Amino acid sequence: MKKIKYNIGIVLALGILMLLFAFAEKRNNRRKIVQDKVEFIGDQRLFLSEDFVNKLLIQKVKNDSIPTKETLVLKEKEDLIKNEVYVDNAEVYMSVNGRISAQVEQRVPIARIYGAQPKYIDVSGELMPLSKNNSVRVPLVYYFTPKHKANLLVLLKKIKEDYFLEKLVVGVNCLSGDDYSLRLRNHDFLIRIGDVSQLDLKFKNLKAFYAKAQKDNLFDSYALVNLGITNQVICTKI
Repeated sequence: MKKIKYNIGIVLALGILMLLFAFAEKRNNRRKIVQDKVEFIGDQRLFLSEDFVNKLLIQKVKNDSIPTKETLVLKEKEDLIKNEVYVDNAEVYMSVNGRISAQVEQRVPIARIYGAQPKYIDVSGELMPLSKNNSVRVPLVYYFTPKHKANLLVLLKKIKEDYFLEKLVVGVNCLSGDDYSLRLRNHDFLIRIGDVSQLDLKFKNLKAFYAKAQKDNLFDSYALVNLGITNQVICTKI
């Protein structure tokens, strides 16, 4: 008899625990979600604002201006943000206290294509429109055609990786074939580099020439500096 009462007590206790759990779970699911923060991954906020991302997070909410856990689908919110043209990746997550946050990684422009309809080209080689919210100081690319994209990207990445070149180069001319020339900040002469082979050597020669020209005040003497011939710097005077 005692054993039966003991077993009944255990069943009742388990039932009560299950009811309490179900009640807590239901209450937790019905709790309002509070937006917490938007974190931008990378150097700076370029094209998107926190307010803009917040507006994306509250779109398409079912029957309420503030979603509950039952109606919030985090994957849908992530996809909504990722579909924005300036977004490279996004993660939307919810903390245990019901706060929703987003981490947003924006696309990184590496140059700006000059033309009637200017666009940025990003580090993946994809084109992206200019932004009304902000602009980025990157080299201008002239005479670009799709056939230039692969080699141009190699050249632009090499420039971006070098602090000296990143500050010095303000423009890239896409010439016939696979040849390229550079426009430098505060100088009128062009730097012809030829194709994108041996860029490390060519840029080493460019830095050596630049240091010499700066020391001897020779910048106004040249119209063209040709680095396209292996291990040589050929200067054409004005």
